[in-house]
Amino acid sequence: MLFTASYDNTFDDSSCENETYEYRPLSEANIHWTYNKGDKTIDMGYQNVETFRHSLLSAFEQHQTDVLTDGQFSELIENMFLLDEDDLESIQRDTHEIFREFLDTDGKGFVTRDHIKALSQDTLKQMARRSEAPHGPVAGAPDDRGGAYKLKMENKADETERERENEGRDEL
Repeated sequence: MLFTASYDNTFDDSSCENETYEYRPLSEANIHWTYNKGDKTIDMGYQNVETFRHSLLSAFEQHQTDVLTDGQFSELIENMFLLDEDDLESIQRDTHEIFREFLDTDGKGFVTRDHIKALSQDTLKQMARRSEAPHGPVAGAPDDRGGAYKLKMENKADETERERENEGRDEL
């Protein structure tokens, strides 16, 4: 196992050394976040989608209600994922739009626990991407030193060279 999660830090590995495990290739594992060449972000930095679902469900207890409204959802997301100005601008988070697009698709003004429980992992991933800032390198970001950065630097160098050539022609 690559990672293990324990909501309440109760994982006890004392019995592991005497166990026999059946191994399977990672290609058969249910991976929440993947990276494909060309993706703008490395999504494995986002939180586990089932943890995200658990957080959404906990809002019902927090508000002592059977339904979750747009305002309650927005408050939860804004408190769960504090963003600085740059992150707010880069993901352009609109919690009300996220609520309407993914949760309140019927326009009732609320969602129930059952609705949250029935959300697909893909829907939860889309919500997470629009709720929290990406983690890790982002292609083209100012601190990116990967292929996108190199291409940007090459283009900038080519542009500078063309400007110098044009300046030289203007002087003649």
